[in-house]
Amino acid sequence: MANEKQVRRPPVIFLIFAAIIVYIIVVLITSFTGKKSTLVYEITRGSVSESLVVPGIILRDEKVFKSDESGYIEYYQSSGSKVKVGDIVYSVDRTGEASELIREYAGTGEAFSDEEKFQIHSLLSDFRSNYETIGFEGLYETKAGMSSILMNSVRDLVAEGENEESKVSGDSIKFVETDTAGYIVFASDGYEGLKADEITNDYFDPDKFQAKTTGIKKNIEAGETAYKLITSDGWSVLCKITPETVEEYGLKDKKAVTVNLTKAGTESRANFELIQKDDGLYALISMNKYVMNYARDRYADFEISSGETSGLQIPNSAIVTAEFIKIPRDYLTTGNNSKAEGFIVENGSEAVFQEIETEFKSTDHVFVKPGNLKEETVLVMPDSDERYTVAETETVKGVYQVNSGYAVFKAIDVITENKEYSVLNETTSGVGLHDRILLNAGGYNEGDVVY
Repeated sequence: MANEKQVRRPPVIFLIFAAIIVYIIVVLITSFTGKKSTLVYEITRGSVSESLVVPGIILRDEKVFKSDESGYIEYYQSSGSKVKVGDIVYSVDRTGEASELIREYAGTGEAFSDEEKFQIHSLLSDFRSNYETIGFEGLYETKAGMSSILMNSVRDLVAEGENEESKVSGDSIKFVETDTAGYIVFASDGYEGLKADEITNDYFDPDKFQAKTTGIKKNIEAGETAYKLITSDGWSVLCKITPETVEEYGLKDKKAVTVNLTKAGTESRANFELIQKDDGLYALISMNKYVMNYARDRYADFEISSGETSGLQIPNSAIVTAEFIKIPRDYLTTGNNSKAEGFIVENGSEAVFQEIETEFKSTDHVFVKPGNLKEETVLVMPDSDERYTVAETETVKGVYQVNSGYAVFKAIDVITENKEYSVLNETTSGVGLHDRILLNAGGYNEGDVVY
C-alpha cells in the first residue's frame, strides 16, 4: 500500500473555472450560429377594430364677415375663442396714427390693471410652454389675446373722445362688434357655405380644387374678409368611397361609426350615411363635437372604424404560411373497423383504405401535409366511381404552436386583422385559448426545438 501512487484530483476551483469557460464558449457559438432568443405568446381572447382611412371634405356652418373700412387692423379675440353678440372682434385704424398712439400708451404700463398684467403674463407663459405643440402660428393667437386685454383698457378712453393722456380719438379708429355668436377663425378658404349636394368628384382632385387659406392681415381694404365665425358645433365630412370598400368593411347598413380624430387626440361616435350620386358613391359622416380642432382645414384624411370583431387574438408577427395538398372533403372517409380518418387510394386494380392525417378542414375541402400524399395519387370517392388525382395545393396561414417545446404548424382561420393583430375563428383554427405560439415566427421551421 505504501508503494501505491496517490491519485491527485484537480482542485474544485479548477473544475468550476473550466465549466465557466465551456459555458461561455457555448453561448458565443450559439449567439453567432443559432436563432435569436425565442419569445413565446400565450393566445388570449380580444378584439380588433375594422378601420379604413378615407379622404374627406369638411362641411360646417360658417359665416364670413367683411370689413367696411380700410386701414390698419387690430384683432382683439384669439383664434378659436367663442364670441357672443356685441363682443368687439377687431378695430380698423383709418390713419395709422391711433394704433401707434395706443401702442405707446400701452408701453407705459399705465393702461393695465394688476389683473390685466397677470393675464398678459399668463398668455406669454402658455405660449412659451406650448410652443413645440402650437408652433409659430400660436404667436398670432397670443398677440390677439394681448390685444384683447389692451382693447378692454383703451376703448373706454376712445368712447370719451379726445383724451389728453392717450390722445386717442374715436374719429381715427373704429371698433367692430359681431352681431353673431360663434367660434372665431381668422382664416378663409372660399368654400364657406359649401353643401354636400354640391360636391362632385372634381372636389377630390387637388389639381382642380385647392382650399387657399388667407390668414390674419396687418392692413385691410374695404370689402375684404376680416374674419369668419363657425356658428354651430355640428359639422360633417363628405368622403369618396367605393362599393367594394362598403362591402369589405360591412358599411352598407351602418347608421353610426367611430371616427379617429387625430387633431383632437380622441375618437368620436358619428352618424353615418351612404349617398349615391350620378358620379359615384359617397359617405357622409356627421358629428357634434371637436369642430374647432379642424377649423382651419377643408380637406383631411379620416380613419373610420365600422366596429369590432372578437375572437382569439394573436400578433401578426406570429403568422407564417405553408403549402398543403387540397382535397375535396367528399373523399375523406373512415376505416371499416375504426374511427381513423383517411382516403381510399387506388393502387393498380385495387382500391385500399389508407389512414392519412388531415391537418384541418374547411366546408368543402380537407388539407393534408405534402409528405403524407404524393402527387398524382388517385383517390376514390366512397360509394362512388368518381376519382380525384392529387395535384392542387394551397398556401395556408398558420402559427407555430410550442406547447411541447418544439414548433408544430397549426392552420388558422383569420376573421379580421389590423396592422398589429389578427382575430381568429376559435372553431375552425388549429389553436385554442391559452395555447403557446412563437411570437416572431420568421426563420423557424416545423419541428424546431425552441426550449
